[in-house]
Amino acid sequence: YTLQGVPMGLSGSLPMLFQERGVSMMEQAVFSTVAYPFAFKLLWAPLVDTLYLPRFGRRKTWIVPAQACIGLLLLSSSLRVNDLLGPVGEGAGSDVRSLTALFFVFYFLAATQDIAVDGLALTILSERNKELGATCNAIGQTLGYFLAYVGFLGLNAYGLTSLGSFMAFWGWLFLGSTLWVLGVRNDEYTAPEGGVAEQCVAAYREMLLVLQLPAVRSLALVLLTCKAPLAAFDMLVPLELQASGVPKERLALLTTVMLPVSMAAQGYVSKGFSAGGTGKPMIVFCRAYGWRLAVGALLTALV
Repeated sequence: YTLQGVPMGLSGSLPMLFQERGVSMMEQAVFSTVAYPFAFKLLWAPLVDTLYLPRFGRRKTWIVPAQACIGLLLLSSSLRVNDLLGPVGEGAGSDVRSLTALFFVFYFLAATQDIAVDGLALTILSERNKELGATCNAIGQTLGYFLAYVGFLGLNAYGLTSLGSFMAFWGWLFLGSTLWVLGVRNDEYTAPEGGVAEQCVAAYREMLLVLQLPAVRSLALVLLTCKAPLAAFDMLVPLELQASGVPKERLALLTTVMLPVSMAAQGYVSKGFSAGGTGKPMIVFCRAYGWRLAVGALLTALV
């Protein structure tokens, strides 16, 4: 989960680099589409669950290739990404479309790995600990995002690294972690029952049945729309501050304040509303959402 946050953190730093190069808001909007694979991974999740090599491991079949491909792509793209980004300066220009395609692939591979790791958590964790899988997801991705986003912008501000060299470092780390995963015992030896096509059809049919549940449809509606009003606060405010002269590394350091808060909040929710509990986690979300909108509006007025 921490590794999944690395491509996210790198993509989060690019809008600030684009701002230094005079990239238009329209092109910035094009780049924001790189996160779509995580929103639509439901479309190929049943394939990840049903297609695998039994002797290799149901989840390792997907985790190992996904991580290896991310590592190799980080290493290969590190040789050209600085040229795609272009020099600092108004009107210097960046190859936004190529960078969008590159990070879209990163997100697609990370989303595929996420599907397999979620399945692994459900397979190997006991009933009392299954709730902690979501905790690991939230905390791990937050930590990975922090390491890539704040780490890169901080080092880059002092001239200690470029985007290419930073990506190369993480590329080797991804490959090393993949070798470690190869040594872990297989998570599942059982061969799938029936043919591959039959298994895929059954998985999609089950997914459609789950989507027909009223509670699932209501939750999906909330999760697919809740971030739309926050987009202006989260994306445009930092860019406006940067345009007004605030250094990008200082803006990145502001996120360090939220790292322990985010982890503590996730731990609190998981502990208080774990399996068998009587709490309702959506109450925490709904109460915080109103305050989030109010603070965002205040921040916009301040900027």
